[in-house]
Amino acid sequence: MTRLSLEIRDKIVKLFEEGYSQVYIAKKFGVFSCAVQKLLKKHKETKCVEDKPKTGRPSKLSILDKRAIIRESKRYPFKTANEIKKSLTCTKNVCTETVKRVLRKYGLMGRIAVKKPFLNRRHKKNRLEYCLERRDWDATKWGKILFSDECKLCAGLRSRQYVRRPAGQRIKEKYLNKT
Repeated sequence: MTRLSLEIRDKIVKLFEEGYSQVYIAKKFGVFSCAVQKLLKKHKETKCVEDKPKTGRPSKLSILDKRAIIRESKRYPFKTANEIKKSLTCTKNVCTETVKRVLRKYGLMGRIAVKKPFLNRRHKKNRLEYCLERRDWDATKWGKILFSDECKLCAGLRSRQYVRRPAGQRIKEKYLNKT
């Protein structure tokens, strides 16, 4: 639910002081009665309806810094958070975890890249032509074809390539680990 403006808060307090019930005031302004109750309690204790100053440490990164991190990650999705941190031009010394937190907040999670064979335009065109030439074949013709799959085995190496990408874009060419 959105925060109440100061003007509406003043109106709520005025209506309560005029004798209207909390339920009536809540219905009139389209808010929950507990929100009205909380506001009136705050007014009774502090004699004001404004929010208190927020506690906690202010962010080290400005909005521009955060946008630069996001832009860098979108431009180079295979860069690690540490590499992004090193490429930042701001003079602030930030932790790698801070960079990761910003990336996660904006939906760029570190995921394992899908391994797919690299296909250029010529490969795709040849595959399409092959399929179009044979689309009317019956089972007897296909029975004479022997299909094989090439497989590359690397003993001992099980390295995973990570990529930062939004959800639902798993097989976009930009995020694939081309083999």
